[in-house]
Amino acid sequence: MPEDSYLLQYFEYLKKYLQVGPPVYFVVTEGYDYSKTENQARLCLAEQVCSQDSVGAKLKQLTLLSNRTYVTRMRSYWLDQYITYMRSSDCCFENVKTGEFCYSKHGEDNGECAKCFVPRDQPFDNGTFTRFLPWFLADVPGAHCSSAGRAEHGSSVSQVNGTVNAAYFSLYHPVLKTSKDFYSALEWARLIASNMTKVVQEVEPDVEVIPYSLVHVFYEQYLTMWPDTFKNLSLSLGAIFVVTFILLGLDAISAAIVTFTILMIIVNLMGLMYWWNISLNAVSLVNLVVGVGISVEFCSHLVRVFALSKEGNKTKRAQDALTNMGSSILSGITLTDCGILVLAFAKSQIFQVFYFRMYLGIIAFGTLHSLIFLPVFLSVLGPPVSKEKILEQVQMDEMASQLGQQSYIRKDNADPATITRT
Repeated sequence: MPEDSYLLQYFEYLKKYLQVGPPVYFVVTEGYDYSKTENQARLCLAEQVCSQDSVGAKLKQLTLLSNRTYVTRMRSYWLDQYITYMRSSDCCFENVKTGEFCYSKHGEDNGECAKCFVPRDQPFDNGTFTRFLPWFLADVPGAHCSSAGRAEHGSSVSQVNGTVNAAYFSLYHPVLKTSKDFYSALEWARLIASNMTKVVQEVEPDVEVIPYSLVHVFYEQYLTMWPDTFKNLSLSLGAIFVVTFILLGLDAISAAIVTFTILMIIVNLMGLMYWWNISLNAVSLVNLVVGVGISVEFCSHLVRVFALSKEGNKTKRAQDALTNMGSSILSGITLTDCGILVLAFAKSQIFQVFYFRMYLGIIAFGTLHSLIFLPVFLSVLGPPVSKEKILEQVQMDEMASQLGQQSYIRKDNADPATITRT
C-alpha cells in the first residue's frame, strides 16, 4: 500500500498495542455422535464427565505455550456450556401445557413453565441431549442464566432437530506480526487439527477436524513456496537449455554454459533478496522466473559469437566475442532496461520492493555476468572451435553477399523510365 496510507499506522498500532490475534476455529465435521457420554468425554473440558486427556484439555495445555504453538486464550466450549446449562436449575424451562421452550429469564415468573434441568447424578445423553440442544442455542444469557448459548455459541453448532452436523472449538492466535508468524500459525493449526482428528477417529473413523482462520488463506502459499520455487526455476532452466541447444546448432556445451550462467544470475539475485529483505512469495517467484527469461538476452548472444569465432584459442575467441557483442549487450539490453529507475520513486511498497529492487538486481547481475564472468568462463571452459559451424556461417555470408550483388546489378541494369515511374 502507499507509504502515506493511514492503514500503515493502523497496522503498526495493531502490532504494538493489540493483546490478541485473529481467532482460529477447529471444526469437527459431520458424523460425530455427541449424545454418547463417552464421546462427550473425549471433547469437553470443564465438566466431571470429561477425560483428563480430552481434546479440550489438550487445547488448554497448548495455550500455555502460545509462543511456540501460536494458540492462546481458548474460548468457552459449547459442549461444556451446554452441560452446565442443563445441570443448572435456573436455566432450562419447559411449558408444561405445550411442551415448548421457555426462555430462562421468564421461566421463574411464568406459572406454566417448569424446570427441566438434569441432575448431576443422572446421565446426560441420547434423547435428553438431542431434545434440549436447540433450546440451549436459542436461549439468551442473562442474570438468571449466564450459560445460555445464543450469544456466544449460536453459530458454533450446525444442528437439525438436535442432531449435530458440525461444530467447532474456538481459540485465538497470539499477535502475529511477520509473515513467518502467520505461516507458522497455520502450520501449528494444521498439526493440532491432525492430532485432534486422531482422537475423534478412535470412536468415529469418518470424522475429521479442520482448522480455519480468516488469515490462513493469505499465507497458505508460504507452506509450499520452496518446492514451488525449485519446480518453476527447474522447468524454466530446462526449457532454456533445450531451446538454446537447438538454436545454437545442437551445441550441448554452449547450451550448458548459457544455462549455468543464468543459474548463477538467479542465485545471486536470491542472495540480494535476502540482504534487501525481499520475502519469497508468489510475486517474487514470478519475478525470478521472469529474471530467467531476461537473463537469456545477456548470455546467449555472447556465447554464439564465441562459438563462431575464427580466432586461434579460447582467450582470443572470448576477446573477439566481447569486442563484437559487448557494446550491444551494454547499450541494447542494459541501458534500455534502466527505465525501471522511475519505480524507485513510487509510493507503493510493491513497486519499490518487488519490481524496482528485483529488476535492478536482474539488470545488474545480468550485466556483470555477461561482460565479466561469462568471457572469463568461456576462455577457460568454452566449447572448442566447430569447423562445421564456421563453414556453414561462411557459406551463409557468401550467399547473402551474392544475393546483394545480384540485386544491385538488377537495379543498375533496369530501364531508367521504369525506375522513374516507380
